[in-house]
Amino acid sequence: MSSYLTRLRKEQLTTGRDRTEDRLFINQLFDGQTLRDGLYLRCTFANISFKSATLDHVRFSACVFEDCYFRETTIKDCKFSGTRFINCDFIKPTISGCDVKYARFKGCFPPFDEMDQNLPGEWNIRAAMAANLSAEAASAGDAKEARKYLLDSIRSNERHLKAAFDPKTKYYQDHFPRWRHRWRAFRGLVFSRMNGFIWGYGERGLALLRSVFLTVLLFFALFWITQESIHTTAGHEANVGDWAWLSAASIVSNSGATGLTVDGWARAFVLLEGGAGLLLLGLFVTYVYRAVTRR
Repeated sequence: MSSYLTRLRKEQLTTGRDRTEDRLFINQLFDGQTLRDGLYLRCTFANISFKSATLDHVRFSACVFEDCYFRETTIKDCKFSGTRFINCDFIKPTISGCDVKYARFKGCFPPFDEMDQNLPGEWNIRAAMAANLSAEAASAGDAKEARKYLLDSIRSNERHLKAAFDPKTKYYQDHFPRWRHRWRAFRGLVFSRMNGFIWGYGERGLALLRSVFLTVLLFFALFWITQESIHTTAGHEANVGDWAWLSAASIVSNSGATGLTVDGWARAFVLLEGGAGLLLLGLFVTYVYRAVTRR
């Protein structure tokens, strides 16, 4: 039995309440009804069906919704501060104008498109909640929703780090008062942005392909600069096509297939591009593994 069901006095959920504390509402159909206004403190709602119901301007503080059914439920202008949702079903709900600050979800998650405009405005709190919802969506096997929440969490965390590095509000000025705190936030921001640019946080294959292309292009330019150190088997200087093939072959650690000989800085660049290629190959394998295991 859930611990949330043992400490409260049982009642029936009805409309028109003003203030309710420490009550248990359990095993009830509230389908098609409207719960408007009211304040619920430390209450538990267990196995309640809210199918096609409407929750309008209701405040829930430190409450628990466990095994509740939210199918085609309209939830508008409600507050769920510090509220837990455990093993609930969110099927085609409509959620608007809600405050879900410090809410937690376990074994369930609302659709991202409905929650997007309701997530907290504070970037650090939003990042934590989106990460929570991403994990729950991934556990449920919904890779699409998990990806949406994950990317939102990353973007929110980057905005939080940016605000911490350049604090303009009292909150960030108080929590990041020293340069070492701001420098740590800046390093975290740079690392996250590089992560996104190189391989799209492990979620965007096109970003990884772009990195491969830019790497080949970069080393092509370096081979052009050091062209005097690159020769054909006949001893002639290599041309533009040879530099391009050398760059393409070096990223897969197979520069010998071009039949070119290199020395000096060109040799160092071949080794360096081979190392970059191994790194990108490892990221590609990780990306494919994550994509396959989610499905």
